[in-house]
Amino acid sequence: MHRLTWIACTAGLLVATPWLAEEARAEGALLGPRLFIETDDGSDAVIGVELRTELGPLGRNAHIDLRPSFDYYVFDDADGFDFDVYGLGVDALFSFQVGTNAELYGIAGLSVFILSVETPAGDDSDTDVGVNLGFGARFLTRGNVQPFLELRATIGDVEPVLIGGGILFAL
Repeated sequence: MHRLTWIACTAGLLVATPWLAEEARAEGALLGPRLFIETDDGSDAVIGVELRTELGPLGRNAHIDLRPSFDYYVFDDADGFDFDVYGLGVDALFSFQVGTNAELYGIAGLSVFILSVETPAGDDSDTDVGVNLGFGARFLTRGNVQPFLELRATIGDVEPVLIGGGILFAL
């Protein structure tokens, strides 16, 4: 995918997220865009979107969330190769409220990576599965916007280590 195309996709994602958040308001969930930087050799950035829904309480100040997500890995295409990598994930977030304005969470889940490469010699694609592990923090603001930061690693054939964050819209 050319750089102009992924810039258009990112702009569309940022514009569409508040509209999608309004559509899902009745479900009591969180929805928002996210941006990560891969710390390993590989993509320059990862852009995506996630939806969080609370599954249930784990105690007085703890709960478990389910988070399906979609990510696009942005590569700086070189040497006539055009890489496209997409990630579909489902994570369980084990959240613990610390104070009134923040919660910390652990991440455990699965990701499916869809890889395709276009070369002058032809096209090739592959699908890989990995296990996600990590931790993060979500800032509980008084409004409908909640920023978050996290560090996440995937164990499997594709092993990105991502650091970044995003903005969730309270629904």
